[in-house]
Amino acid sequence: MSNESKFDCTLGKDEIIRGYESFKRIFIKSKIIETRYLKCFLQFDDKIISPQIYKVGFTVSKKKVKKAFVRNRIKRLMKEAFRLEKHLLKSFNLERNISFIITINDSQTKSIDFLYKNGFQLFTGDMKLLFDKIRIAAERG
Repeated sequence: MSNESKFDCTLGKDEIIRGYESFKRIFIKSKIIETRYLKCFLQFDDKIISPQIYKVGFTVSKKKVKKAFVRNRIKRLMKEAFRLEKHLLKSFNLERNISFIITINDSQTKSIDFLYKNGFQLFTGDMKLLFDKIRIAAERG
């Protein structure tokens, strides 16, 4: 019996958006999808031909969260929640390449300590909801 899991639960370098210009391009020309704790800037890339159907970036604003160790922990929690739930994106059979940036929702900046302590459970539930909204947006065009 093999120890391999049914789903690929890694987050490789080819799946992550890198560079200031890439983030800037997505922030400018994107559709915004929000859940209770997460906000997603979604962009469809019909021109880019890539074996990867999606690219993802994670960010937390310095204006919203002043301390770097808190920002970094929140980003790590978002990445882990994404990594564990990304198999849902692959099951959607999307025909277009998607780039999206995930950040915390503006309404949750007052409860940063709550996100810092309980973020993983909150982000995991919200990630599933976010993926459903991404699927609906991709189907609508």
